[in-house]
Amino acid sequence: MANQASVSFNTESHPVSSSVTASTTVINDHCATRPRVVDLVDTADASSQRKVGTLFDSQVNGMHDETQTEPLDSATYQTPQDLYDPVQKYPRQNVHSRFQGSRCETNLFTLPMEILVMIFDKCHHMDLPLIPLMTVCRTFNEVIKGAPRLWRRILISLGAIPPSLKAGRTMVCSTESFLKTCINRARGSPLEVTFVVGGRDRSSPPAEVRRSRFKMFMSFSENISSLGLTIEPYTSLQVVKDSFLDLFNPSTSFPEISSLVIVSSDLQLALLDVLRPLLDQLERTSTKLKSVSFHEVNQDFILAAREYKFWRRLNSITIHGDDSPLHATAFEGCIDLQSLTMSNELVTHSSSALQPPLRNGLLGISDEIDSDATEGSGSTYLPVHPQRKVVLTKLLSLEIGAVAIHSLQELQAHNLESLVIHSALPQDERQPPLAPHSIHLPSLQVLHVRAWNSEVNSISAPLLRSLSLEISSLERQDADSAVLGIFHGKEGMWTPKSLNINARIHENHYKTLYKRLPTVERLAITLPGKPSEIFYNAIKKRGILQNLISLTVVFPRRPVPSHTNEGPNEDPSSTSAAPSTRIVRYLPLHEHTLTSGNQSQRSGRDTVLNPIIGGINRFETDEGGLIGGDLTQLCLSERVRPSMCEVARVRAQQGLEFSFLCCKYSDEHLEEIYAENNICNGCRRSAYLSRSLAPTDNPANIKVNLGGQTRVVPVGDDHLPTVNRY
Repeated sequence: MANQASVSFNTESHPVSSSVTASTTVINDHCATRPRVVDLVDTADASSQRKVGTLFDSQVNGMHDETQTEPLDSATYQTPQDLYDPVQKYPRQNVHSRFQGSRCETNLFTLPMEILVMIFDKCHHMDLPLIPLMTVCRTFNEVIKGAPRLWRRILISLGAIPPSLKAGRTMVCSTESFLKTCINRARGSPLEVTFVVGGRDRSSPPAEVRRSRFKMFMSFSENISSLGLTIEPYTSLQVVKDSFLDLFNPSTSFPEISSLVIVSSDLQLALLDVLRPLLDQLERTSTKLKSVSFHEVNQDFILAAREYKFWRRLNSITIHGDDSPLHATAFEGCIDLQSLTMSNELVTHSSSALQPPLRNGLLGISDEIDSDATEGSGSTYLPVHPQRKVVLTKLLSLEIGAVAIHSLQELQAHNLESLVIHSALPQDERQPPLAPHSIHLPSLQVLHVRAWNSEVNSISAPLLRSLSLEISSLERQDADSAVLGIFHGKEGMWTPKSLNINARIHENHYKTLYKRLPTVERLAITLPGKPSEIFYNAIKKRGILQNLISLTVVFPRRPVPSHTNEGPNEDPSSTSAAPSTRIVRYLPLHEHTLTSGNQSQRSGRDTVLNPIIGGINRFETDEGGLIGGDLTQLCLSERVRPSMCEVARVRAQQGLEFSFLCCKYSDEHLEEIYAENNICNGCRRSAYLSRSLAPTDNPANIKVNLGGQTRVVPVGDDHLPTVNRY
C-alpha cells in the first residue's frame, strides 16, 4: 500500500530570477522549517527509483550533488533565440552556477510523474510560463517536454512582439526550429495558434518570410482548435495581403476549430477581401466553430460573416471597436447564441432591417435538413419573424455599447440572465412612452446600466440580485428624479442584494433609498467629494440597512484642468507610470477595540493604526496641534476617515458589524479598509442576539504582495504591514 501523504505548497518565490517566480510559487515547498513530505510510493520500490536532483533544496542544505543533475538535451534548444526573453536573460548555466557545491536531497522527485504533470498543468491553466522551469533540472525538463498539452498554445511572429502577447503559457516561436519543436511535442493535441502580422520596428522580415512560416504551420490546420490573427498598429494593408496570400487555400481544413479571434489595429483596413478565403474554408470544413471575436473590424466584415451558415451555429459572438449602429437582424437565425458582446449601438426598427440571410449560406452549401425545408417552402432565404423580431431564446448574456430601452422589446430573449448597457439612449419622442416594468426579463439576475433618466425601470426583473446603476445627468435635480423614479417603492421595483450606484443625488435622498431597499447586502456608492453628516447619519440610523454587510465608498479622480502651454498630445501623467494603489488595512472590530487605548501594528517602516477608538482626535499631532492648522487643508482621506470609523463603531454597537468597509480615494491612490471580517448574515444575527461584538468566524485568508513576493496571510494578522491586495 502506498504511503499516505499531504503536500502543501509554499508561495514564496525562488530567488533564481523574477521570471521564474510565478511558475515556481506552487511547487517550492522545501523550507528547512517544514516537515518532510512523505513518499507517495511503496517503500519497497524506493531503491529502484531514479535519483534526480533539484536546485530548490540548495537553499536548505547549501550543497549540490553533481551526480544528480544531468545536462539538458542539446536538441531541446537550437539557439538562444529559440527561447523567449526570460530564458535568454537567465541561461541555464548561470542558474546552476549559483548552486555549485550544494547537495540536492529532496522528496519532490519521488512523486509519480503524473503528480508532477498535474502540478505543471495547474501552472498552465494559471497562464504561467513553463519554459523557465525546464532549466531547473532534468526531471522538470523531461516532464514538460513529455506533456503535449503544455505545448499546444503557439504564437508565430517574426517581428517585435508586445509583452501582452508573449506573456504566460504562450510558446512564442520566432524561429523555424522552435516552431517545429513545439509542433512535434504537441503530438497531435488540439493547437491554439496566433499569427502576428506587422511589427513596431524596422527589423521585421519581409512578408514573404512571414508567409512561409505561416504556411508551414497551416499544414497542421486539421489540429487547430483556436485560430487568432493579430495585426499590429501601423501595418499597411499591402503587408497584410502579402502575409496571408494563398494561406487559406482549398488544401486547408478546420475540422476541429472552435474559436476564431481577429484583432486589427485600424477600422479602415479592408480585411474582407484579404480574409474572405478564410471565411470560405470555415464554411466548407468547420462544424465545431462556436465562438468568434472581432476587434477593430469594420461593419462590412461583420455583415459578410453573417451571410455564412457557420454564423448561425455560434454560441458566442464578440464585436469590439466599431460603435456604428448595427441592426439586430444581423443575428437572425442564431438560435444557439448564448453570449453576445458588442460595442455597437443596437437598433431594432424594422425600417432599417437587413435582408434575410440565404438559407444555404453564401456558398450555397446545403445539408439534408436544409434540403427538406426548401422543398416545402421554395424560398431561398431563411425564415424570419413576420415583424422582424429577432428570436434569441438561448441568449444568457448580452452586453451592448448603446441601445434605446424600447428596442429591447424587439429581442425575444426571455431567458437573459446578465445584461450590460453602456449607454441607455433616451427614447425617441415619436415612440409612445413605455409603462414601468413592461419589458419582461423573468430570468435577469445581473444588470449594469448607464442611463440618463428613469426609463430603465421599464425592465421587469423579479429575480434581479446585482445592479450597477450610473446616472449620467449633470444636474442634481435630474439625477434625483431618475433615481427616485427607478426606486419608486411600489410593486415591481427592483430589489437587488448587491447595489453599485453612481449618481449626483442629494444626500437627503440616501435615507429614502435605504428605506426602500431593506434587503441590500452589498453597497457601493460613488461620491463626487466629501459628504456631509447627513450621509453618515443615514447609515448609522437604527433600523436602516439591517442586512448590509459590505459598504464601499468611492471618490473618483477629479478632472485635471488643461494648461494652455501644453500641446494636444502632452499629458503630464503619461510621462511616468501611474503610482500603485496603497492599501491601508485596519484591525477588525473586536470588543476590546472599543475600549482599549491607541493600538497599532508595526512591521518594518509601515504602521497601520486602529482609529476606531473613542476619544482619539485623528487630526491632532503628538504636540497637540492640528495637522496643517486647518481641516480644509487636509487631504480627503484625513477628512473622511473619522466619520467612516464612527460609522463602523456605531453599526458594531447595534450588532450590525460590517464584514467589509472601505473607502477608495483615486486622487491619492489610496484604499483604506476600516473593517474586514468573515461574517455572514446568519452569524451576525446570532451575534446580535447574544450581544457579542467579536467576529463569529475565522478570518479569511487573502493574498498579499510583500517585497515582490506573494504570501497568503489571514485577515487581521498582527504582523502584517500595509500591503497590496489583489
